Amino acid sequence: MNEIAEHNSRVGAIDAYAHKSSLPILRECDGGNFAVQGTGSVFRIADRYFLITAAHTLVDEDTNERYDPATFLFPDETRTGNLIVFGSMDLHWPKIEAADIVVIELKNRETIDIITANWNVLTLESIGNHTQSEEFALFGYLFEGARVNDRGDIFQKGLAFRSFKLEHVPEGATYDERFDVFFALPETADDAIIDPEKKGSTEGKVPRLKGASGCSIWALIEPDTAFWDPSVAMKVVAVQSTARPGDFFRGIDWEVARAILRDIGVV
Repeated sequence: MNEIAEHNSRVGAIDAYAHKSSLPILRECDGGNFAVQGTGSVFRIADRYFLITAAHTLVDEDTNERYDPATFLFPDETRTGNLIVFGSMDLHWPKIEAADIVVIELKNRETIDIITANWNVLTLESIGNHTQSEEFALFGYLFEGARVNDRGDIFQKGLAFRSFKLEHVPEGATYDERFDVFFALPETADDAIIDPEKKGSTEGKVPRLKGASGCSIWALIEPDTAFWDPSVAMKVVAVQSTARPGDFFRGIDWEVARAILRDIGVV
């Protein structure tokens, strides 16, 4: 395989792995419509299952009241699928109240079985540090465009692009050195929008990240292994929180999630 073909193969494998590791979190709206409330990743740690996402995805942005996330839904397949209610769960919050992250322990056995059968479930081996790489990737789902067809299948557009870490605090942005990490948010990106209804057709303009909130931010590394595989070439380093279009997106360092897990005795 020549260098270009190998590069393209790796890019495709990275996008596919990030896609299958990113769970859309949906909410039923008035009129039977659905909206992508956020994106998260599921981790299996000490034989327990945790959905990790941004804390603000659990809050109504108009009323500032918290939703009941047990009523949120997810599709049972990665591209399209039937919607499943998450059901029973326990919420775990950071001691640092300003950190926009929540660890949700999934308690419903059917939910866990469906996720483990059809999605990538990550482990602590999937975690890295944002100092490991100069190249990062984001995959999340968009708030706009989620719809259910006559068969009950959900369609939601995905968002994927590469980025780099900013070494400065963006002008006007709030900053907490304990957990904030900033990344460049381009105005355009090749193959930015993934549309399952158009068999993967893409657009170049990067939209606002609403819906992608809570998705994993991945460091892309060169693994010290005999064979390249996305499961070892990608490490989760942060959880996407806020963004300024065409400027930056903010990540909450994954070490905040680790601290929560330590507090509840699983790491």
